[in-house]
Amino acid sequence: MNEDPQPVAVRAVLRARPLRFPFTRWVPRCWAHLLCGALLGPLLLVVLAVLLVLGAGLSVVGLGLPLLLARGGRPLRRRPRLPSPAAREPRAEAR
Repeated sequence: MNEDPQPVAVRAVLRARPLRFPFTRWVPRCWAHLLCGALLGPLLLVVLAVLLVLGAGLSVVGLGLPLLLARGGRPLRRRPRLPSPAAREPRAEAR
């Protein structure tokens, strides 16, 4: 195990050589992460908006239009009703 013989005070370490931290490998990584997010974020928002509009359009064209054409171009004018009890076939008795 990596055991430190003495506890380290964070403030003492930061006061010892404060200029070593801006020149570590983590600074360029942080900037790269921020720049990639700033560049990819708006691009992904545009792609999401296009896909939402395309999905809404295809749901109308892909579902609504074929249903309308299947009825011969006539919209549904009245609600379909359940058949009356007299019009139903008698059920066979299961015995």
